[in-house]
Amino acid sequence: MGAATISHFRAAFVENAHLRLACRLHFVSAGRAARTYDSSAGRRSTAGKNFDTHGEWGATVNRESLFDHGDGFSYPPRHPRTSDPSASHARMNHIELDGVSKTFGERVVLNDLSLGVEKAERLVLFGPSGSGKTTVLRLIAGLEVPDKGEIQIEDRIVASSGKNHVPPEKRDVGMVFQDLALWPHMTVQQNLMFGLTARRIQKREAEVRIREMLNRVGLENRMQAKPHQLSGGEQQRVALARALVSRPSILLMDEPLSSLEDERKRTIASDLLGLQRQFGFTLIYVTHDRVETGLLASRVCQMRDGGVTDASK
Repeated sequence: MGAATISHFRAAFVENAHLRLACRLHFVSAGRAARTYDSSAGRRSTAGKNFDTHGEWGATVNRESLFDHGDGFSYPPRHPRTSDPSASHARMNHIELDGVSKTFGERVVLNDLSLGVEKAERLVLFGPSGSGKTTVLRLIAGLEVPDKGEIQIEDRIVASSGKNHVPPEKRDVGMVFQDLALWPHMTVQQNLMFGLTARRIQKREAEVRIREMLNRVGLENRMQAKPHQLSGGEQQRVALARALVSRPSILLMDEPLSSLEDERKRTIASDLLGLQRQFGFTLIYVTHDRVETGLLASRVCQMRDGGVTDASK
């Protein structure tokens, strides 16, 4: 790596805080060697089928039917978390926040929040700006520490009052930021390779994973392109592929579709649902948009003033 490249890397790293956070999340633990990503099933996205000639997300693929429950949201026909307290205690939540509070200065962002998320659930945190949605993601990822309360992932305490017990790279979490946080000086392949190399995945295995993931998001022919050479839709797909190539059990998404029109949102949401069904990760998605909520949620938690005001199925 030449001196000019190193200088460019350092400048980008200092300038963009989200790149620094993405770097930490790249070191997610594989921890799921038995997780099956069936490359023999032949499932892949093809540029002709899902994307237009400009690399944007194109025609909608088959997706689950949406049903209106009369509350302003639409929900796919999944098996949502039951509201029966006895049944809830009988199941083991994948993620559990218990009495979590977080302040920044004098501002209370989360106030005694308790929330459980089941394995492979698609939870949408819906609410206005400043309601604490993004802070919930950052706490789960380990990028913030709760002032009070406890956070568990798979029955393991990862953080409690004032302390992270498990660092971000050991939580088996992938994250897609609102601004995508792609490394500007790296190619598509290098963006995906970065975290795998840091986790000491052998080069041959890492290359196989990258090819498979780029095939699934329709970018197999853009491996050597850099972010500024990609369309907006292609950049979003790179960010999603980068988050999933490490095979996390949890995917956190912070309003990644906020700048797109509704038609594009529907198509990207359809492909995200397909990836979630195939890989079985738990999805927590932050938005203030009802279209995105209706397309993606198996359960909706409406947030306001640092707490959950309603949890619908």
